[in-house]
Amino acid sequence: MAITTQIRLKQLTGSLPVSSKAAPLSPPSLADGQEILDEIASSIRRVLDYDTTASSFFDAPATFRSMGTEGVFVATSDLYVTGTAYATSITGSGGLELVASNNGAVIIDGDSGATFTEDGTEVLIIDGDGDTRFASSGGSADDPDVEVDGYARFDSDVAMSGSISLLGTATRHDIAKITTGNLVLSGAGGRIYLVDSHVTSSDWADKDLGIPLAVSDSQWSSFHNLGFTSLLDALTSTGAQNKVTAKVVSPPSLGSATGLFTADVSAVPASDRTKRVDVYVNGMLQVSGSASDVSTGDADYRLTGTESSTDLIFSYLLAADDQIAIVIR
Repeated sequence: MAITTQIRLKQLTGSLPVSSKAAPLSPPSLADGQEILDEIASSIRRVLDYDTTASSFFDAPATFRSMGTEGVFVATSDLYVTGTAYATSITGSGGLELVASNNGAVIIDGDSGATFTEDGTEVLIIDGDGDTRFASSGGSADDPDVEVDGYARFDSDVAMSGSISLLGTATRHDIAKITTGNLVLSGAGGRIYLVDSHVTSSDWADKDLGIPLAVSDSQWSSFHNLGFTSLLDALTSTGAQNKVTAKVVSPPSLGSATGLFTADVSAVPASDRTKRVDVYVNGMLQVSGSASDVSTGDADYRLTGTESSTDLIFSYLLAADDQIAIVIR
């Protein structure tokens, strides 16, 4: 009896019609076995492949589409698409909407990465290591490739291979360090320039770049040697500037040091001392020079001694009560 039933079942299922019927709007007639079988076959075919009228009862699933006239496919449990060459395609002009109801989450999980495309062009690429890349390029401020309309936060370093433009008509835009730590503007591979709108009508030569922070290593060294520790320090303090005075009591012999000074000029680079160390005798600015200049009378004085203990040698005889002042700038 069991064997006969199995044979009869195979005969029945093998003879199911290739139906193109839509989902029934009312229950079929229970008295009509052919109609019931036709509805069963039609339902199975819509699940297996709604595109192909030649689908038979035992065909493998191929495409899920509109499921007849109801236009909805519902999976009440997990839905899996398996295989090595299968793809799930959504066709039609209505688009695709992924909705998680009942407070659920939408998860798109690629075992070795995921790629989002638009009309066949890659837009967002996530590789197997989780590294993410926006593939679009060639945009502009008016037509950006990626736009963030709200607050964006990056919890690690950010590298830019192009320029950063601050748009909008706000009265100010800030580059701010709002937590503890230092904000460093670094031109490790070149110079740092400052420029604003006023340079346009100015006489400044390089109106595109503006004014550099420094143009050589020696300028940083000179700044350090002057004793400055910050830009505001250089603008508001005297730094290494100093002034020492003395009155001649016993005039030195010609060509000898005065013996009146032990001035410290170490903060001034040697190449700058003729310009930044001024000497006055009775209020008159003196001309500095080399030992040869002083001996020939082409200069009024020269520095002598060490950087930390500097004295003066004059090209002429000093007189008692002469007032001498050294100003270090």
